[in-house]
Amino acid sequence: MESENANEENSPQGMWADAEQFILANDIHYVLKAGKYLVWRENEWIPIPPANFRRFFPGWNKEFAEAVTHSLENMGRVHKDLTYSYRDLPISDYFNMVSRKNWLNPADGRRHWLFEVLMFTLGGGKDENMEHLERVIAYKYMHPEEFRLPCLLIHGEGGIGKNLLVDKILHLIFDGQTVSLLTDNALGQFNSLIKGRAVALVDESAADNTSRSKVKSIVHNPRLTLNEKFMPECKIDNTPLWIIGTNESEGGIFLDRSEADRRFSVIHAAMGRTLVQNIADLNEWTVPAARQWMITEGDRICGDALEVTKWLGHLTRRYGNQPIPLALHGEDFRRLLDIQKPMDEGIAEAVFLDPDFLYIERKVLYHGYKQLTLRSGKKPVGENKFVAMIEGWLKAHQPEIEAKEVWFDKPRKGRRRVWFDTRKANIENLTKRDNTDLYVGITREWVGPEPG
Repeated sequence: MESENANEENSPQGMWADAEQFILANDIHYVLKAGKYLVWRENEWIPIPPANFRRFFPGWNKEFAEAVTHSLENMGRVHKDLTYSYRDLPISDYFNMVSRKNWLNPADGRRHWLFEVLMFTLGGGKDENMEHLERVIAYKYMHPEEFRLPCLLIHGEGGIGKNLLVDKILHLIFDGQTVSLLTDNALGQFNSLIKGRAVALVDESAADNTSRSKVKSIVHNPRLTLNEKFMPECKIDNTPLWIIGTNESEGGIFLDRSEADRRFSVIHAAMGRTLVQNIADLNEWTVPAARQWMITEGDRICGDALEVTKWLGHLTRRYGNQPIPLALHGEDFRRLLDIQKPMDEGIAEAVFLDPDFLYIERKVLYHGYKQLTLRSGKKPVGENKFVAMIEGWLKAHQPEIEAKEVWFDKPRKGRRRVWFDTRKANIENLTKRDNTDLYVGITREWVGPEPG
């Protein structure tokens, strides 16, 4: 910051020239809303308040600070606000904190077999899953600004390589712009870990229903609110490709069974099919030998830029001209829908689709639903809501089953509300007998058909 000529040093022009050299040498910008300088250090932008600048740059004083401010304005390095985006934005208005300049470039050459085994393992051994994973990753690399990519919900077995993919391979491809985090770090009070990320892997193992709902709210949302310590709240682009990883059998995220499910690709990793196990099977090694190979060789390969760029080249060549992938609703999606089936729907299918079904009292069916729901650890709805749900299901799936009020002659006399199958012969006479014993045992336990 010192000039060789004392007269030049004291002149505004000399000070401005020194300031300009200083700005270029340290790649400095200023953001008005944040009230801070941004300095490029160790592959990231560091915000520094003006009052603290002298600590980082000895010789900084009031006069030189004024010269820097003047030069920053002339150089177009004063910005209204900062943001994190892969879109092209007006440079004068927003300072973009993310950059693609150091991303890896695809290379020619045969990819190592380990990358194929990794995709095979993450995809649960299903071709449709493997292709979808590769296609989504390729599209994110070529179109990083696209926020409408499906969230990859990978559930089931652990040890399949989710962190290896995100924290090692994609971390290298996207120049460190990936993160693995718990739900609270993505959706809690301070969510700075997600800013400017190309990929975010969320561990749903400890998530509650509230945080799971928040996860749904951010997928396919073009903008997010960034809450960062010591910085003003701001809106940023929803940059990450979201991946949700969970070992829960029920998938971690509960599907809505509606158009909202278009946001999620469901992939199930089969139990026992870990990455190490698949490596062992492929090479006819023992599992300990495969594990040792991963430690000594596999980890090195996944961190080798040349090996990773050859895999990246395979992805871009194979999927480069394809449109944006839609959510994968294949075999694993249908499996998860069945697992997550609500108890009211499950007991309706079990009872009303039974070929021997004739009729059932409304209160008896609710008794069975309530008992089975509590047994599963969930909270049952009230009887009126349950009846409305069953009526909706019958209208959609079994409209021949209707509700009516009947008089039971035996064994318990009285007027009851029942659902009965209008297609069955002599149903009017049959419904005169209380048939509770077909569904509820002597100890009041449900003995009727149960959801499969």
